[in-house]
Amino acid sequence: MDDDARTPIYWASSSVSATRMLWDPAVHEHFGERCYLYLITGRRADPTGTLSDDLRRLALSLGITSATAHALFGPYDVLFRFWGTNQSRQRFARGLKASAIQVVTIREFTASDVHYGLTATGAPSAAEISAQIDHIRAAAEAERLKPGAPVDQGVVELLLSRGLAHLIQPSVGVKFYLFLKSQLPETPPLDYTVRELRRTAQAENLQGISIYSGTGFVDLIMKAIAPNYDSLLEIVNSLRVVSKSLHFDPWSLPVADFGKAMMQETLDGVEGELGRALETLLSLEQDSARAELLRREIGSMDRRQMTALSNLAGEIYSRASGSDLERMSETLTACIAKSRKDLNRALSFLTSIEDDLRYFLPRFLAAHLGPRWLDQIRSSNLNLGINSPDALDRFTGSGPDKWTLGLMLRVLSESYVRFEGDLAADLHSIFTEGWRSHIRDIVDLRDEFAHGLLMTSVRARDFGGALGMKVRTMLIASQFQSRLEHHIDLYM
Repeated sequence: MDDDARTPIYWASSSVSATRMLWDPAVHEHFGERCYLYLITGRRADPTGTLSDDLRRLALSLGITSATAHALFGPYDVLFRFWGTNQSRQRFARGLKASAIQVVTIREFTASDVHYGLTATGAPSAAEISAQIDHIRAAAEAERLKPGAPVDQGVVELLLSRGLAHLIQPSVGVKFYLFLKSQLPETPPLDYTVRELRRTAQAENLQGISIYSGTGFVDLIMKAIAPNYDSLLEIVNSLRVVSKSLHFDPWSLPVADFGKAMMQETLDGVEGELGRALETLLSLEQDSARAELLRREIGSMDRRQMTALSNLAGEIYSRASGSDLERMSETLTACIAKSRKDLNRALSFLTSIEDDLRYFLPRFLAAHLGPRWLDQIRSSNLNLGINSPDALDRFTGSGPDKWTLGLMLRVLSESYVRFEGDLAADLHSIFTEGWRSHIRDIVDLRDEFAHGLLMTSVRARDFGGALGMKVRTMLIASQFQSRLEHHIDLYM
């Protein structure tokens, strides 16, 4: 660190001669952030790079600071990349749509893994990140207060020594991106592909190598810096040969403004993001006096409870909409207020699931399998997880009017895989499949609610543990019930 101690180090810079610092991807992920990349084409030709400037200004206005916008040569005008939460992503999409920026094409890629290759020790563990969480927050806050200022050398040494951040040394040349789409019906394991791409890139003396794997318009994206334009074609061809040997279709785009575009690496602060989500949920509360009471209750929580609650609120806000969002807002505020009355009102739908399913299931199956549907169900060797003689007798010796909620849910779940054609297609169109892995959780939740046992978890306010898991199950059950209510009329 002796040389680095005399060299200013920045989180953000547009100069290729500056030494920059990057957070390890595991730190971003710890705060609920992911890396999003977009290829964007504007309505007009953009020779001056104003579209990239406009996108960066828009992102900053939306509170998205860990962003880079590069002008490109080729069929797309801009590559826009940022680290942020799902709320950031949604806010960017809404903000772009509402802005004066005229976009013709936008293609999105969400990275599930980011491979910088800057350390041989691997990513820091969750425990290692948690142990340094106050230092991480302090460093992120310092950057927000003085954006673009050199990072304190003590902070640099601490973060680097713990593997929480990495240095990016000055580099010159031609930055380019390689995009790879699998030729195979199913994307193969990517570890070997990532290693081979990195080995080839290093053999070509490329710098600044980053490889992103994920979902979107391609399966892999590689970023690297070639020494100069004269070598770029040969280097890209070498990478194309390797990519094709690994059963990927590759294509590439060079960056037009390397050395000019601002490259910034920050933690926007998931607590601020989720705080906005929590405020959104509280804003659905019509009684202002009660909303103020809820805020006082939140203010009385310790930091661990408040952080877990904020995470939970952000998750609900990103996954729920319409009546489900209103229902979950009512549920979460009942948990905050520790109100049995409010919780009973918010979760009354749990008692409706069994009755509605008992009406819907036989009519739905009869519509697809005919009047002898029950015989077909019993003879289809369904994996229903029946372990007790009483439950087996309910299934084999009686109709669905005697089936339990768990048994009906398992019959419905098994119908996804045991039957083909219109039946399976209709099930997929009516219900998303997320609930299928939570049948036991839904049944246990309904039973706890029916026996008045949920308040024990609510009083503990363990939003990061047992209560948080129950609230997530409530959301899954709410979404299932909403879909059931929406389609039950078709079978009356």
